[in-house]
Amino acid sequence: MPRAHPPTVLFKTFTPKTLEPFHGKEGGRILLAINGIVFDLTAGRNFYGPVNYLESLDVGAAAFCAEIEKDVVGPVSGAVFNEFLLKVVNEDSPSQEIGDLIGKLKDVTSESSMYKPLVDAFASQCPQLVFNDEHNLSVKYHDYEIQPDITIRDKKTNDTVAYVQVKVSPYNDPFDDNNPGHIGDSVAARNTLGQITRYATAHQGLSFQTHVFSVLIFPPYLRFMRWDRAGVIYTKRLRFSEPDIAIFLRRPSGASREYRGCDVSVKSVSPEDGDLVSIRNTLGLKEDAELCKISIDENLYFLAKNQAHGSISPIGRSTRCFKAYSKTTKGLVLLKDTWRLMSPHLIPEDEIYKKLQAAQVFNLPQVYDGANVLSKNPWQETKTASMAE
Repeated sequence: MPRAHPPTVLFKTFTPKTLEPFHGKEGGRILLAINGIVFDLTAGRNFYGPVNYLESLDVGAAAFCAEIEKDVVGPVSGAVFNEFLLKVVNEDSPSQEIGDLIGKLKDVTSESSMYKPLVDAFASQCPQLVFNDEHNLSVKYHDYEIQPDITIRDKKTNDTVAYVQVKVSPYNDPFDDNNPGHIGDSVAARNTLGQITRYATAHQGLSFQTHVFSVLIFPPYLRFMRWDRAGVIYTKRLRFSEPDIAIFLRRPSGASREYRGCDVSVKSVSPEDGDLVSIRNTLGLKEDAELCKISIDENLYFLAKNQAHGSISPIGRSTRCFKAYSKTTKGLVLLKDTWRLMSPHLIPEDEIYKKLQAAQVFNLPQVYDGANVLSKNPWQETKTASMAE
């Protein structure tokens, strides 16, 4: 216990000028203002102070870092990580282009100078994928924007396969191969973890995904990561001379969409699905709005593809609701999509509603369907926890 409680100030109003002295230097108090509220961070001096932290703290990234840091698993070898994707022909042949990155990135001084060598080398391994330098483009997700350095997309479907983030200095690496599951204490490391967590969360939420991949690159090495609703699995440092890098890049090129993380229970529509003009009108959509469809048992539901915003959290249940069109009732329904814990002691929500309706409980929504998608696709189950075991 401390000898005395640190001094506390209640209901005091600060201005930027009066707040300035509380920077933590020489053992002083550390105060931080966020959205008009002043927080006393003195008790966390080892992490928050002194002034260098306050100058470089990314508050948004810090929140994502705090949420994911207890659910990181690794480091795993490149060979173990690559088992998440199916093998392809000639995947282990040497890659001169990847090996040459050692020399090309040796003396880089900025992230932007790394983009072209990386895009060229990676693209040479994956004829079915497109590697785009998109660091000047922003993607809005909820109330924040993301700007991945490089985006990997499927050439045919335009699915986002992975986001790539580039850092000049290994000092920004949040992971430590000598301390499994531990997150670095430096502000730079925690900012990086928060940043890539935010990007992975947006990747999962902007489309229908069971899991997503990302890549974190430093001039001497890189790490691969796999994210799902249970956390993130990361590899050890993989130097560009290691064959596992080329193998990972080649496997997504030949893998099916479900192995890449696409939720294949959600499908594109076709003219054979019925009067799509009428469906769009019922949903209140423009005539060129892109639709997708979800089948639950024998019933089919249509919804706008661009309303797929998911949870703002990288882990957990990730419940989201959609306005959908029921082909059976030819009317609007609320379609609820939820990741849930699997336990014999937990009854699925649709079954609970049906029991309540059977008991004639009043003021309940009418439940038409409900199904566990896991029985149709093994990738609907998270893998992070099993890897940790």
